[in-house]
Amino acid sequence: MALDVNLLKNSLTAIYTATTNTSNASLLANAICNYMIPITPASTGVESGRAQVVATFNSFANQPNGHITSLLIALPVYTSIIASGMSPGWSGTPPAAPAIPDFTGLFKSCTDAELSHADCANVIASAIHNWMCTGTATSNTDSTTVNWGTPVAAVVPTGKRKTLMMPAVIIEAKPKPKVIQKVIQKFNNVKNTIKQVDEHVKQKVSKTVKYDSNNIPSSMEGCARLGNVLNEEIIKSTIVKNAYGGFIKGKVTFIRAVERAYSNLQSQGIQLSIGDTYRSYESQKNAYLTFLDNMQKHNSGQDWIKNGKTYPAAKKPANTAHPCEGYHVRGQAMDIEQSASQRKDIQSHGKIYNALYDAGLRRIGGEWWHWGIGEADHAKNKKFPGDTI
Repeated sequence: MALDVNLLKNSLTAIYTATTNTSNASLLANAICNYMIPITPASTGVESGRAQVVATFNSFANQPNGHITSLLIALPVYTSIIASGMSPGWSGTPPAAPAIPDFTGLFKSCTDAELSHADCANVIASAIHNWMCTGTATSNTDSTTVNWGTPVAAVVPTGKRKTLMMPAVIIEAKPKPKVIQKVIQKFNNVKNTIKQVDEHVKQKVSKTVKYDSNNIPSSMEGCARLGNVLNEEIIKSTIVKNAYGGFIKGKVTFIRAVERAYSNLQSQGIQLSIGDTYRSYESQKNAYLTFLDNMQKHNSGQDWIKNGKTYPAAKKPANTAHPCEGYHVRGQAMDIEQSASQRKDIQSHGKIYNALYDAGLRRIGGEWWHWGIGEADHAKNKKFPGDTI
């Protein structure tokens, strides 16, 4: 047997009979778990992960757009459990978390097109199914690799809404027509973004381009291209706030990854504290010029000033990245608050660490507080030099 999109579609269609948010949540969670039962190769994770999926959906049942938050949190975690449950005969690889469907856009599009409940269920089911089909399993006997399923064509039905999709949680929004097809295609391609980087340019940056005080372009256009930079717009999260009272900014894929981790931690009663995320080129350039000036004062025995505070000459200014280097300026990195509790969690591979890693984010070796997408990669639970816990 194999994953059957019709099984999921039919289960989602039946959800409209639920009369409460909690009923909807439980039905949706179990619909997804039941859909995964026929997966080939078989996995013990289908059932062992069911309780966690249901608990996640129920925890967000009474929150605005709780079904969307639940999908974004539960699916990456559940598929990781399923992948692990394929052993010892197979080594499973779950679908890439950053490529998860844009459920916000999909549900809004259902409303915009005034779809019937069945039609919208078909749209959501096909998006989930196609993402699931990107998961793979490799035989530990003969190294044969198979996909978790066979994808279907993206569904963009037309028609008038006859029964509201998911009563009590439906959201009213008006995106442009045909957005479903564009969103699905965009997010299905995210997983290939890094592989499509021009390696020649990447090597040129790392080996021949040297940035220093004598090479500060007036704008980002003057910087050589870095590898693994996503060709996406900078957006502002509507969920995750920073330590300064605003909402974090960054590339779409990066923001969605942070939102998944943030919501996951919130469901566990943990508040992730985030400092800097996206920095404009101009602000990073000014910070770098201030750093150079303060280093000159430090080296000549003069006190120096940063952010209105005076420091003694003996204290060395903290290093500041050149505006052409690093991923804050690219909108693909963040610094979490350097508190003792968050440091302990990250270095001991606790709940915050796991939430960030499972969402697709990676830390920088020497900076436990610095996490991003595309800047680095490492095996889960790796110990880095300098970690003291």
